[in-house]
Amino acid sequence: MPFGESTLPWSVQSLLLTILLISLFFPFYITLTVFAVIFIILAFSNTLTATFLPRNSLQTVLWLALFYSFVIAVVSINFLGTIAAIGLFFTMIVFSYYVKNVRPEFLDDIINISLVASFIVFIFAIMEHFNIIAEWDYTFISKMMAEEHPERVEATFFNPNYYAMMLEFFITFSLYKFCQTKQWSTRITCVFLALCNFVALIYTGSRTSFLVILTVLFVFFYIIGYKKQAAGSVITVVGLILIAMVTGHFPRLDSIPWGLEDRIEIWENAMRGIRDHFWFGQGFMSYGHLSSFYGYPFKTHAHNLLLDVLLNFGVIGCSLLILPLYRIGQLMNNMRQYPEIRLKLALYCSLITCILVHGLTDVPIMWVQTAGLFLFVFLTAPNTLKKAEIESATASAMLLSLDYLDHKEEK
Repeated sequence: MPFGESTLPWSVQSLLLTILLISLFFPFYITLTVFAVIFIILAFSNTLTATFLPRNSLQTVLWLALFYSFVIAVVSINFLGTIAAIGLFFTMIVFSYYVKNVRPEFLDDIINISLVASFIVFIFAIMEHFNIIAEWDYTFISKMMAEEHPERVEATFFNPNYYAMMLEFFITFSLYKFCQTKQWSTRITCVFLALCNFVALIYTGSRTSFLVILTVLFVFFYIIGYKKQAAGSVITVVGLILIAMVTGHFPRLDSIPWGLEDRIEIWENAMRGIRDHFWFGQGFMSYGHLSSFYGYPFKTHAHNLLLDVLLNFGVIGCSLLILPLYRIGQLMNNMRQYPEIRLKLALYCSLITCILVHGLTDVPIMWVQTAGLFLFVFLTAPNTLKKAEIESATASAMLLSLDYLDHKEEK
């Protein structure tokens, strides 16, 4: 068998990827179990063989960054950071394979499955909110997972903030699907699902999510060229937020001062860790690791994306992220040249917006289900661009041929 040649047809690979996608909407331990099984199947079918070898400078840097995070966690005796690095090793193998082989058309399947799943999870969240069912019990894994969240729903996503980010993604998917289709029945369904997920978002009690949705609406409409709609959506959402605050329906309005005080304390602790480990960091989940040394309450992260990255990897580790971030910007910029994929560009940029804006006060992207769904969608972008480039080049070649034939007939 040739090196790197899979024994599985794409139809089987696509089915396995779909099963993995669906598992993201179940509790995380089910996701991890499904991931492990699918990894074994792909590995023994020779499907993942070629993904171990970096094919370009970007992959080389990503593998180097992962190796760096593992080594620095081991040296720092950061147990959780070491486990996270090992988990990301297997994740990178699978998604390196994914980004190389995924068909651009698979994006539509991802969106459709996610929207259907979002409604099922919404029903679960409603029953949780009205105490028809209890929060999901994770204590059989660890007693540390017995934390409850009064008046906040988490559905199957372990934490209300993780569910909030999933809902941000779902609402973005609804917006994308609404703009993609011309069928009014589908559009009405998209509006209905967006409203359901917005209600669930209120029940999560996530305050940052409203700023996220506000920014996403502006970014999405602006990129597809609807600048007036972008401004109008911002004004509308701001108005609704103000009404909710005045009428007392804004989530956890009375606890905003406490929440701000809590965040400032966490950020101060994170900056202390950054100062003491400025160059190298301590590996993934450094905030929790350093809590035992500094004596502050254990948290898994610094509740700010920039501070968390600096704390985890230091200046040297962060420098390894410059090329990947540059390539993402380059990819998005290149997609701007092809109007036929402008809607998908808006989708990708909106998901990045979710991560960056929510990352101001929390880091929910650092979780199995949120990161998994983001990667499933965003990593279709390279092949989406390649397809657009090929179709554009083919169309240009055909036009040149027609011009040549016309010119020849004139002679």
